[in-house]
Amino acid sequence: MKRLISNTWSIVAVILILLFNVCFFLLTTDDVDMGRSITTWVSYGFIHVAFLFLLLAPAFVTKGASTRDTAPSVFYVCITYWWIELIVGVFFILMTSPAVIRTVINPLIDILSGNVIIEFFANWIFDVLHSDPNKFGIISQTIIFGLFIVVLVIVRAVDKDTEEQELRREHELQYVKTAEAQLKFKLAEITEKNTARKVEQLYDYIRTSPLKSHNSVRDIENTILNKVFSIVSENDNETIFTQAEETLRLAEQRNKILLINNNKL
Repeated sequence: MKRLISNTWSIVAVILILLFNVCFFLLTTDDVDMGRSITTWVSYGFIHVAFLFLLLAPAFVTKGASTRDTAPSVFYVCITYWWIELIVGVFFILMTSPAVIRTVINPLIDILSGNVIIEFFANWIFDVLHSDPNKFGIISQTIIFGLFIVVLVIVRAVDKDTEEQELRREHELQYVKTAEAQLKFKLAEITEKNTARKVEQLYDYIRTSPLKSHNSVRDIENTILNKVFSIVSENDNETIFTQAEETLRLAEQRNKILLINNNKL
């Protein structure tokens, strides 16, 4: 399903790129009246960069258990950038077109000439854009691209942190739940009272241990799980008793370390 969504998204992005290029080359020409200026090609390039990020959006999604939660944020950032760049890019393409200036901009200024304030701002924007349209187009779209990269990096960092929290949560659940289930299964098989009492003591201690873990006890938890699996596979009561005692000491050590770490916070 995840691969199907990624492939579908890629096909949609490619179709959008093709549609834009068809419209671009049909509506713009190399003649003087509707020519392709430097600003036109710069805008064309930035729009395709936005399309590229839109196409590669699935690659920026954090690969982990929390993908279903983090994917939307990445897609929203890429889609938002695409829409903004498309609007801004088309705006600069049109504003540097002599035909658009003659048939749209100038008549619009004439219509607004009755309102002094609107006419002032319209003329000011027109003068700014045409004082150095190439420079203005490059700077503005570069700033937008830079802001997009910053936001994307922040979103990726947040997604990465979410993934790590999810993995930590899975590990914490694995330690207590796995050990509890295995020991409960073994308890049903043990008939010798002292051995059963010791395994039950270990079972109760681990079952009531804190779920929240810490990197400082990862190795101890893995050792405890290995010893629990050894107890389950063992048939000799004396060996089971000894291993249960060792495992109980490790579980106590794990909880003491967690208690010390919590007190430091």
